[in-house]
Amino acid sequence: MLDVHTVIDYLWNEIGLYVEPSAVQEFWEHSRRHNQPWALEHPASDSHVPLGLYGDSAKITTAFNSDKVVGLFFNLPLWRPRSIRASRFLIFAIEESKLWGPHTLNVAFQHITWSVNCLFDGRRPATDPLGRTMPSSDKYSGWVCKDQTKFAVTELRGDQLWQKQCFRFTASWVWTSARVCHACDARAHGPGSHDRLYYDFDGWVPHEFSQEQFLAQRMPTRFLCPYMSIKGFHPGLLKFCTMHFLNLGLLYVANGASLIMLCEEGVFGDNSLPIKARLDAAYRDFRRWCRQQKISCSQPPFTPGLVLKKNGDVLLTAKAYNNRVIMEWLACRLRMHMAEQMWRDERVPVAARAMTLDCTNNLPMAVTTLLLSTVCSCYSVIARTQLSSPKGPNNYYSFLELPHQ
Repeated sequence: MLDVHTVIDYLWNEIGLYVEPSAVQEFWEHSRRHNQPWALEHPASDSHVPLGLYGDSAKITTAFNSDKVVGLFFNLPLWRPRSIRASRFLIFAIEESKLWGPHTLNVAFQHITWSVNCLFDGRRPATDPLGRTMPSSDKYSGWVCKDQTKFAVTELRGDQLWQKQCFRFTASWVWTSARVCHACDARAHGPGSHDRLYYDFDGWVPHEFSQEQFLAQRMPTRFLCPYMSIKGFHPGLLKFCTMHFLNLGLLYVANGASLIMLCEEGVFGDNSLPIKARLDAAYRDFRRWCRQQKISCSQPPFTPGLVLKKNGDVLLTAKAYNNRVIMEWLACRLRMHMAEQMWRDERVPVAARAMTLDCTNNLPMAVTTLLLSTVCSCYSVIARTQLSSPKGPNNYYSFLELPHQ
């Protein structure tokens, strides 16, 4: 395992990596001017360089076997190299099969916490967490960086599964869970849910947690994640993966709903044809569109099993990049169908608008509307939109029925 402060020592003093002080100051001023709770409560000065911690797991297959490997990384959010791959620094990796519950990772988290807290003060530690003497503790008069730069953790990133694995929230985003958010008391159902339903924006905003409420109501009573001892820790530091929110979340629902809507509108064949035949025609149209647009996409054929789930949900299962391409194709077909003035379902114009990219931020308009109207970090608003209306024959349109403010 590598210490974060020793890697920073090498990058800063040997390689010459550098972040402009003006950019650092602008980052803190912007966050505090817009009343970000984590920034207002953070003890860092305007000169502390932001630091991000990130974790994820990936399946590795070799000639002998396959296993999931967990990796822990850090990065400097304000430093952007030409290749984004070069901005992540691996500090720890282990096979998932070797993990002992939360205890193994907690040991690694504890060591990382000690290292980043040293960077917060900017000083080289004289001893490690076990009391062993550290080499070169007096180098640069005891400073980690020769220019006396200090660092502060401002991001703890990962997808929902990773954050759940790290912090072991008592809330969960799974479909059957009543309490769905780590950062507020938004609920899907159950006692006390009438005034804080997760799709009622005005309802759960007053129930956003303070740091004390987060600790009391969302954290386990034993084996707390050591990251909570990082200087300046706040639940607002937890940043979730937008690829899982959007490409593998909202677009699952939006693409599936739009595809079935176009099939029922007769765009890909008469409604007397079986759904498999209409989906086959839709796939052929999709491949033609990709060739016309000169877009490469590995999406396999659309099948009923790929869209119509056994539990009644309509979700178009696809890889993250493929979902993005499918969204553009569906938006194009929806606009064309709307222009013909032949639609039967009144929601077609709404779907066409929702699926069209907002050129200001390269997101679908439906996503833009949701993000702008969401002031709480309640990820369940996006991840669970298909539950916003009762189950029924048209439940796959529910992403269009969310209240827009």
